Amino acid sequence: SGVVKRMRGSHSSDERLLFNHSRMSTFDLSSEWEKPVMLLFSLPRKSKERKNMTKLNRTRGYHPFVKQGGKCRIQNAGFLRSFSMVLFSFPLLFPHTAYGDINADLLEAAKIGNTAKVEQLLKQGADANAKNENGTTALMFAAYKSHTGTVEALIDVGADANAETEDGWTAVMDAAVFGHTETVKAFIDAGADVNAKQKDGRTVLMWAVGRGRTENVKALIDAGADTNAEAEDGKTALIIAAGEGRAEIVDILKQAGARR
Repeated sequence: SGVVKRMRGSHSSDERLLFNHSRMSTFDLSSEWEKPVMLLFSLPRKSKERKNMTKLNRTRGYHPFVKQGGKCRIQNAGFLRSFSMVLFSFPLLFPHTAYGDINADLLEAAKIGNTAKVEQLLKQGADANAKNENGTTALMFAAYKSHTGTVEALIDVGADANAETEDGWTAVMDAAVFGHTETVKAFIDAGADVNAKQKDGRTVLMWAVGRGRTENVKALIDAGADTNAEAEDGKTALIIAAGEGRAEIVDILKQAGARR
């Protein structure tokens, strides 16, 4: 062919033919390195072109990157195409390696209430019940900060609303103590245990009473929280409310059947 015949010329004409015929442009890596995707569209695609380039490269001993005028320019198109494809496919093939611990990312996203990020990570394979070294789950982090949307997103994909830390702390306790009532109700709707106890017998209701979360106390009682449960030290929700001087909550508990 005309390509093969003209390859017998001088080195300079070979090089001009190589770059012109293959439709490949040279890129100044010092200024264009940030646009690697563009390279994939400028490199030769036809098998005949690749074959001719490979033959010429082997004959001339070309290296994929050469110095020209003090700047590094791309010479071997085949090498660059293969390298770019591997580079860009690596995060897709190995997301855990490429982005670090995906479960740790989920915990961080839940902590700040980034629901969109949480949903994205879950789709990528993050564990909805992932825990940190202290046993704190993504659901607990979200509940602690009253990120109701994030709580619902996690529950929708199967996050355990009753998961416990070593001392028996649950996500609904976070919601009852620190959260808004709508977050507490999200847990109630998901079937969370409103009578969950810590190792010392302290219940969700006791925690809400102790922190003076009146609306949360009402929501928990409406959901069936035991107003007469006792902790190991003998305290009940009513005793805690009276000791904290929370008269309104004392009345609410008594109306709900609290005896002591």
